[in-house]
Amino acid sequence: MNKISLVLLTKDSDYANYFSNFLISSNLKEKFSSKIFTEIDTFKESTRNKKQHILLTDMIIDHESSVTFDKIITLSEEQISKTHDSIASIYKYQPFHELMSQVLAMYYEMNGKLGSVMNGKETDSVISFYSGNGGVGKTILSLCLAKHLSFKEKRVFYLSSGRIT
Repeated sequence: MNKISLVLLTKDSDYANYFSNFLISSNLKEKFSSKIFTEIDTFKESTRNKKQHILLTDMIIDHESSVTFDKIITLSEEQISKTHDSIASIYKYQPFHELMSQVLAMYYEMNGKLGSVMNGKETDSVISFYSGNGGVGKTILSLCLAKHLSFKEKRVFYLSSGRIT
């Protein structure tokens, strides 16, 4: 399976350290290849003319630096996330596992299909369930669908972004 290339560009070195430690200690290190930058000049030099999948940043970058990324997500210090001008925004200070779940969802939603990321084929698709209310059956419905598809010998990847308490 190909890894998703993730680049973090932040002016906050403490955040960069926490982010790096999270990726190293989580099971997401198998899913992502990551680069972390706190200086814009080093970022520009390292990513110039190299195709990348995702850029997470709290900095403003020029168009030349952004064209090498499939998806740019700004890290906002406000809890209300916005999407405008095809640039998504997510809350920077949420738990990292939730942040990474949102990043993956945004990336997969943009691509429409998992094929190019998972196996190079264009036959896979993403099915997601969402509701603002709890207890309406999202989890059981998604698990039943995953089980049904696996019995039909389909490849299934189940990702839950629910809170773990």
